[in-house]
Order: sequence, then C-alpha cells, then structure tokens
Amino acid sequence: MNPLISVVIPVYNRESLIGEAIESVLSQKTSFPFEVVVSDDGSTDSTPEVAAAYGDPVRVVRSPENRGGAAARNAGILAARGEIIALLDSDDLMLPGRLENQARFLLEHPEVGLVSGAATGEVADPPEVYYAKRGLNVPRNEWVILDNPRPYVARSYFANASATTIRREILVRAGLYDETIHGAEDWELLFRVAGLTKFGLHGSWVALIRRAGGAESRRAKGIHLLASKTVTKMLATPNLTRKERLALLEHLKRSRSHALSSLWQEAGPRELRRYVREELAELAVSPLLKWWLMSWLPRPIAKLGFRLRSLRNE
Repeated sequence: MNPLISVVIPVYNRESLIGEAIESVLSQKTSFPFEVVVSDDGSTDSTPEVAAAYGDPVRVVRSPENRGGAAARNAGILAARGEIIALLDSDDLMLPGRLENQARFLLEHPEVGLVSGAATGEVADPPEVYYAKRGLNVPRNEWVILDNPRPYVARSYFANASATTIRREILVRAGLYDETIHGAEDWELLFRVAGLTKFGLHGSWVALIRRAGGAESRRAKGIHLLASKTVTKMLATPNLTRKERLALLEHLKRSRSHALSSLWQEAGPRELRRYVREELAELAVSPLLKWWLMSWLPRPIAKLGFRLRSLRNE
C-alpha cells in the first residue's frame, strides 16, 4: 500500500540526533500509512547508516555532496511517495498526535493545502500565546482556517517547517524550495504557497524545536540573504497589496539592524565595513535598491508613498 503521508527529514552530519527524530515519527499513533524519507545531504559521518538501520518504513535518499537544506528538502520531496508531505528538521522532534491530526484535517478540508501547529522549545508560552505574538488568534486545541494567508506570512513567519504538513501537489505548483536561499528558504516558500491555497492552523504543540549543531550560527549567517535575496524575491511577487509591501519592508529593516548589530558585536569594525560594502555593491545592480531605500523611511512616509503611487496608477 502506498503511504498517504511522507515525512521528509533533511539531514547533514547528525549521527547523534537523527535517530531521535526518526523515533519521534515512528512512535506516532495514526490510522494512515506513512513513510519516513531521510534526505541525507552528503554527510561525512555515519548519519545515513544510522537512519538506514531502522528499515521499513524509513528510506534514505543520499546526495553525493553537501548542497544545503533547501536542496536536501527538495530531494526528499521528489523521492516521496505520499500525497501529503510532513516536514521535520533532523534536530527536532515530532510531538504525539501530529500526523493523525494534521492528515485528517487535510482529508476533511480539500480546500486547505497547508496545515501547521505551534512549535515549542523546552520553555515556551501556551500555544495561543505563540500565535498571538505573531498576530494570529488561534484558540488552544482548535482549528482556524486562513482564507487569505499571504498578508499574515508577509508580517510574520508563523509556520515552522517542523510543525508543517503540505499537500505534495501544492508544493509542486509552488515550485519547491529556492536552493539559492540559505537561512530563510522556509519563509520564502511559505509566502509562495500562501498565494495558492488556504492554511489551517491548530492551537496545539506539534514539534519540539532544538537548536543543535550550530543552528543559531547558520541563522546569523543567513541574515544578509534574508535582507536581500529573500525580500527581493518576495517584493517582486505580482499583485502585492500595500500592507504586504509595508510588512516586507519592516522585515528588511529589522534584519538589516540585526545584521549590523551582530557584526559589530561579534566581528568588529572591519567585518562591519566589509558587510556594508558587499550590501551596497549588490544593491547597485539589484531591483531591491528602491525597496532598500524605502525601508529607511519612517512608516507613515512609506505609507504615503504607496498611497500616492496607487492614486497615480488609477
């Protein structure tokens, strides 16, 4: 019997953690057939052997070289046999009930293409507070459907990959992950998916997030890309509303501030100057230039600019 659900776990050199991630999936109590696709991104340790030792329903897809998380996710999705794709990072754990709850909701609501729950660390707020901090009202243990999720995604990255399950058909239509983006590929894909389908959000914990193996340093390294490639691509999306553009500009402003602050504190003036030179050089040939300049404006002035532009186009 073909699996209904394929759990895709991208991994690179996580021999000490991949077993826990796999076991958190195998322990799921669900009435639906599922498989686990471990997409190994050129590991040089025993990660693929540890994963393969579990046998059926675990399959290992191996890349001969390390190409990054987006490429590993794409390889796992393309190798998956299920019509529903549940995502899980290799250093995270799937909490009980996730597969059954999310798959059943998708089957009962064919108009919804993506579902997600709250993702927690060791110490966290209640699920409803997790969503409230991201501008969403999702009561505990209840489902909420977002008919138009894109404005929410522009404002906040609220659907952690390890808490998210998507119809394979929607992923293919969206174009899978952008492999040129490192550090913000989940958010960028979520934005594209939000333009294609409704989202279902559940007010419960579905994933335990663990920052292992330098995840924080990777996030810090991705700040510059988040501020340029990701926002550039999202701002170029056709038919963006004024609120969506303003929200994206706010992301650009915050990420630039974080980049400058972290470089000053961790790398010193020389690295800070190099960062500024690289950013200015990229902006000079990038369609982001006008948005980068606008991001320095106070929000009321930026809103006025969008309003005047709308009037001119009418």
